Amino acid sequence: MNSVTTLVIGGFVLSAKPLEFITSQLKNYHYIDVNQLLPEFTLQSQAQIIISQHVCDKQKVQIIAYSCGGLLALTLLQLAPDNIHKLVMLNSTPCFMAQENWQGISNANLQRLRQRLNKQTLAEFTNYFTALAAHPESIDQKDARQWQNLEANRDTLIIWLELIEQTDLRPLAEKFAARIVWINSATDSLIPNPAQNINHQTIDNSTHLRMNPNYLQYIFEVISHE
Repeated sequence: MNSVTTLVIGGFVLSAKPLEFITSQLKNYHYIDVNQLLPEFTLQSQAQIIISQHVCDKQKVQIIAYSCGGLLALTLLQLAPDNIHKLVMLNSTPCFMAQENWQGISNANLQRLRQRLNKQTLAEFTNYFTALAAHPESIDQKDARQWQNLEANRDTLIIWLELIEQTDLRPLAEKFAARIVWINSATDSLIPNPAQNINHQTIDNSTHLRMNPNYLQYIFEVISHE
């Protein structure tokens, strides 16, 4: 029987630190940094690259995806449904933007975020976004640097904001609902209503940046034995 390949997909601006509680318990996994992708990528083109590198024949794949990495994970599931049997989505959603009958990031707030990215230094922008992800908790600059991807590429971040603005994968999430576990923090400035996600589970005392490790331990044990 083929072993299971585990892919861990990170999030916008941040390092792998938000995922370290789970990755510390994985024996083998491949980490995908969404902040250093090749120029002019799309979700589909990047998914094809990942499939060519990590998915072969009847290989079983499980994905743990954080934040906007969830959009890439859903695209992988769409392109390789016979291989990908489980998605664990952490502080993610199939649609980040507000839509009719769907709470999300307002267009005005996204445009303000885009303006900051265009006008500020990359260090200033990453500090701002880290504080936003930590809200309502405060975070000092020294602590913030531990959570930031210091190798993030500005052009890549610009593309990600475009993808976040344009992407709505709710039909895909509904189609494959049985394979997806959504785990969302109760307080998340970027995902205002995580209860919209199908099969969602909410973590108390958690933010977009910091997830309660005690609850994650329970979830990890459950999904590991499915």
